[in-house]
Amino acid sequence: MVPEARVVHSTIGRLRVRIPAKKRDSSYFSLIKESLADCPGIENIEVNPLTGSALVIHDTDPAPIADYAASNGLFRFKPWKGSRRTLFESVEEVLGKLNRRLKMVTGGEFDVPSLFFTVLLVSGLYQIARGNLAAPAWYTAFWYAFGIFSRDALRNIDQLGNDLDIPEAGEY
Repeated sequence: MVPEARVVHSTIGRLRVRIPAKKRDSSYFSLIKESLADCPGIENIEVNPLTGSALVIHDTDPAPIADYAASNGLFRFKPWKGSRRTLFESVEEVLGKLNRRLKMVTGGEFDVPSLFFTVLLVSGLYQIARGNLAAPAWYTAFWYAFGIFSRDALRNIDQLGNDLDIPEAGEY
């Protein structure tokens, strides 16, 4: 079976390929180095069995390199599954899981926006109780708490509209 590879980094003249299934297999990476050297357009190959990667220096398009590797049974590229996730999407996923868990534990009484709202509100009240009225900390905390509350309230209003099947503007 031909191992799957993925492009980790690609620029003009450089292609870094990672082959996780062959990580730490020195004989396999020696074979890659020897075999790919015969591929037209490849100038140099550096392999690292410890990381399971190969750096290919070339003066051709990466497609013929991929074809050559596949036809010689070295590796085949894993099918493209779309773009990488953004930091916001990753954080959103983590907070989504936390939100579901928090709702389950509290019987639906608390969610992440409620938690942040409460923490910021208590933080603001704590600053007032300490007599810290001039510092921006207490009213900044209130401002953030209000922002979270209002976004959550708007989301709930939007959800109510979806539940009632209210048509969007222009759908009348």
